[in-house]
Amino acid sequence: MLRDALVVGISTYQYLPSLSAPSHDAEAIAQRLQTDGEFRITRMPEIVQGGQSRIGFKTQVTTAELEAALVRLFKPKGNNVPQTAVFYFSGHGLQKDAGVQEGFLATSDVNPSAGFYGLSLFWLRRLLQESPVRQRIILLDCCHSGELLNFLEADPGARSGTDRLFMAASREYEAAYESMIGKYSVFTQALIDGLDPSRMASSVITNYALTDWVSNALKAEMQQPLFENSGSEIVLTRGQSVASIVKTELVQDICPYRGLEFFDEAHAEYFFGREDLTDQLIEQLRTGNFVAVVGSSGSGKSSLVRAGLIHSLRQGRKLSGSDRWRIQLISPTDQPLKSLATAFVNPKDSAIERAEQLRRAEHLLQDGGKGLSHLVRASLMSAKHGRNSRLLLIIDQFEEIFTLCRGVQAERNRHSFFNCLTTALREIGDCLSIVVVLRADFFGKYSLYSGLAEQIEQHLVTVTPLTYQQIKASIIKPAEKAGIVCEQNLVYNILLDVVGAPGELPLLQYTLLELWQRRQANPDGGPARLTLDAYNELGGVRGTLQKRANEIFYSLTPDEQ
Repeated sequence: MLRDALVVGISTYQYLPSLSAPSHDAEAIAQRLQTDGEFRITRMPEIVQGGQSRIGFKTQVTTAELEAALVRLFKPKGNNVPQTAVFYFSGHGLQKDAGVQEGFLATSDVNPSAGFYGLSLFWLRRLLQESPVRQRIILLDCCHSGELLNFLEADPGARSGTDRLFMAASREYEAAYESMIGKYSVFTQALIDGLDPSRMASSVITNYALTDWVSNALKAEMQQPLFENSGSEIVLTRGQSVASIVKTELVQDICPYRGLEFFDEAHAEYFFGREDLTDQLIEQLRTGNFVAVVGSSGSGKSSLVRAGLIHSLRQGRKLSGSDRWRIQLISPTDQPLKSLATAFVNPKDSAIERAEQLRRAEHLLQDGGKGLSHLVRASLMSAKHGRNSRLLLIIDQFEEIFTLCRGVQAERNRHSFFNCLTTALREIGDCLSIVVVLRADFFGKYSLYSGLAEQIEQHLVTVTPLTYQQIKASIIKPAEKAGIVCEQNLVYNILLDVVGAPGELPLLQYTLLELWQRRQANPDGGPARLTLDAYNELGGVRGTLQKRANEIFYSLTPDEQ
């Protein structure tokens, strides 16, 4: 299993002031990752002193060199794709605002006066979106580094089956600072300390543990870092005494719980408790072409549709022919027709081809339902899904049509969007099915739109709270799948705290994730255990929630608080 890291520290610049911290920052991170994380390190710029590779202080790094190194890290040629890839950068960060705001990692050859700003964070996002690496860690210690997380489009690489940690030293409008008392920058000092496995009783540092440490370490600083975690746990560093245990976990041990993230198709084997509702949705699609999935916030609607319905349809066992369906999942966003048009864009085509497909799809949708009907039939013909195929359009977070779609054109955009859906259903219901997923507190708003309101009322599936047995299954069965033992007293205590509580599913999943991170290894090599002692240390469900709320609160500026 490959674990690769690209560590970059640029101190020398041709047209910008030189810096003192980056080379020291990068070398310290490189040594920590190499010693405690067992990463293969690529240093930039690299020099050799006394037979040892180190980060050079006076050596320069060009944009072309950094770009090539990033491609080798995240899109390597051949079959030697790393399981885990880390990119750390320390140096100048630049921000360009020429109609479109954009952030850059400044390499030694940048010259802003001549319009050359360095490596684009927009380009880095695109690279990550196309990367086959499963676990990606990006650590940026430079001014305006928050630009990496400041785009409106989909998060880079946030797809099923991937785990990631993005950490930016400052928000997109902030500078990052060197420490006044140490040789490392403020952010990197927190990283170095946070990656030290000796500070944890388990001697293991994960992405979540590092985020918690850095957030608390910098909560009183002028600069405020940004964090983005998703997917399962990533082991970053570990003490030497637990090396053999963690090596096994890196290959085999996948967290069966999702915390505050929804279950997606990739997590379907760990999704339990909603079997009856999944069967109900499939039955609705067997007899009709429209379903409205309605439930309160946090009731698990997205998980039900993604890990339950979509996964089951792809198997083709419960609804004959559904394995040949084309399934497209969107959300309305603030531009519902544009979002609908994206369902007919081939993600495998080039950027230019995708842009042209999007333009044509948006143009056709101006004709309302007729345009959508044409797009559906054309997409099924081009996809060659077979005679009995159909397009299943799933619209998650349907309430965004009200919460995000605003302004003078909002009402007109809503009517156009709804008209597209209802008209197309009437015209080509033989090859189009629609599932909308919406929060219950927005249910009444749709009564103003008669055609859509009738569809919702007549084909409604309500996501009710889990029963006692369903909650029990959602705790025990995922653990069994992952080879983990849950203590019986632990399960009993969780059920007492969770059953009937408002927002039970997010509370439960977040607590289970915290318990999994504190699982007790078996010294004899048997299955790890989720223990009641760990649950009590967390303070139960309420204590876990309070801890997380405090972490978020104290990571904010006073105004944001």
